[in-house]
Amino acid sequence: MFFNLPSKKRQLTIISIAIVGYLIFVVSGSLLLPDIGDKTKKILTQTGLVFLYFAALLAGLPFVWSAKARHNLSLANEIIKRENILIERIIALPAEEHGTYTNQIEAAKQDIKNSKHQIELANEELPKFYEWCGAFSLALVFLGTLVCIIGAS
Repeated sequence: MFFNLPSKKRQLTIISIAIVGYLIFVVSGSLLLPDIGDKTKKILTQTGLVFLYFAALLAGLPFVWSAKARHNLSLANEIIKRENILIERIIALPAEEHGTYTNQIEAAKQDIKNSKHQIELANEELPKFYEWCGAFSLALVFLGTLVCIIGAS
């Protein structure tokens, strides 16, 4: 069964609600903590900014790595195709000549194995990493914003 993915309109609605929520939170003054000293507020604000920086960094990683993953997928598929053709051509040779090409066949099989591993990384491992980055990034955005708001109050 497919997930019901949000439309652009629904995503904009969620973002708008979040913005209004934060504005209400800030304007209401419920985070004003007069007992916190200026030095502590400065440290909190700086810490929040560092959290927000790391959140942006984590959110940007999938953008950088997805292009490299697409390149690896394309290259891996080309290598698999090329090496399979090589193996087929060697096998098509007379049986007495197969022995002289044993090393080439083994190298081709190893290249195919490495390429399949790259495909597995790009299709299975990397999306899990992207999801982890996204979840951690969202947590850092929330925490960083909250700490900045407290520090700036």
